Amino acid sequence: MQNQSLQYSINKSNLLQVIEHLTACDNGFVPALSTQVKLDQYSKKMVENATRFEAFSNNILVGLIACYLNDYKNQIGFITNVSVMSSFNGRGIAKQLLAMLMQYAAENHFNTISLEVNKLNLPALSLYKKAGFVLANEKQDVLQMTIQINNNKK
Repeated sequence: MQNQSLQYSINKSNLLQVIEHLTACDNGFVPALSTQVKLDQYSKKMVENATRFEAFSNNILVGLIACYLNDYKNQIGFITNVSVMSSFNGRGIAKQLLAMLMQYAAENHFNTISLEVNKLNLPALSLYKKAGFVLANEKQDVLQMTIQINNNKK
């Protein structure tokens, strides 16, 4: 699986691909995603309402960031999902997908992106801190983080 090429896209995945991806990534979430949501309903909500930044390998969705970018009034987006299949970890996929999201958000005049992460999810915390997210609030085991977007780039 080392030299498989990756294809990056926005909103190309279908519902079945998202369900299969989240099922494959379920235990990588802290706690497991299926203990928090019904994967089929959550996938449907993402496909219908979120902007999805995707990495595919051989038509398999291996990386996914889903962000709600529909608060145009306040120019705030919310990342609801960041996941990469474990067999593809360590290849910079999440970093690349975050970069795509930041560019897209800036081009669409969003000022802030926020997310929530379990404070025990150390790999995710490391990714977000390296990307420039900062702690905004803490509620029990959940950290709320935000990043300001520089959308002066034209």
